[in-house]
Amino acid sequence: MNNFSKNNYILSIILLVIVVVIIIYFSGIKNKSQKNNNDDTDTENTSTTENINESTASLIPKVGSRAPDFSLRDAFGKQYELKNYEGGKYVLIVFETTWCSWCAKEREDLDDLYVERKEKIAVLTIDVGESSQAVKENIEKHNIKRPWLLDEDRSITKAYAANGTPNHFLIDRDAIIVWIRPGYADREMLFNLLKFVE
Repeated sequence: MNNFSKNNYILSIILLVIVVVIIIYFSGIKNKSQKNNNDDTDTENTSTTENINESTASLIPKVGSRAPDFSLRDAFGKQYELKNYEGGKYVLIVFETTWCSWCAKEREDLDDLYVERKEKIAVLTIDVGESSQAVKENIEKHNIKRPWLLDEDRSITKAYAANGTPNHFLIDRDAIIVWIRPGYADREMLFNLLKFVE
């Protein structure tokens, strides 16, 4: 094949590719136009499930969003409100249950963080759905030092979308969530939270 016919061959391939791209482009515009026309005439048939999922997704707490406020009592009747910490300390909220084995592994480290860094960070456990008697017995049995709040109706657990235990949320002085950790957090991870605070 000489140079002239080789160049013609390459030129033909390039032209073919350009034609295909143009066809694809214009067919896409036509489909989009038809879709928009269908959307305009069929707005009442939009899926309410999609709308619900979108609105629900925007309510799920994430890093950078405002933490859902709460007012809960502990197993001994003392009331705790998240808004009381605004402008003061950071707050580590940990959703737990008395029977959770991963929660038990964190127990000592969370108490150490609570006792040793009390002036910088508040550590609050929110119990998911158990009775005050079960929580009280657990606190006394394991000599737990940090506040263990009751969410008997699970409304706060749902507000935080805390599926599973343990589940951790670090909240800054402006009530903004700065760290989320679903599942077990070891001692190093928990004490590294101080980098947010200092």
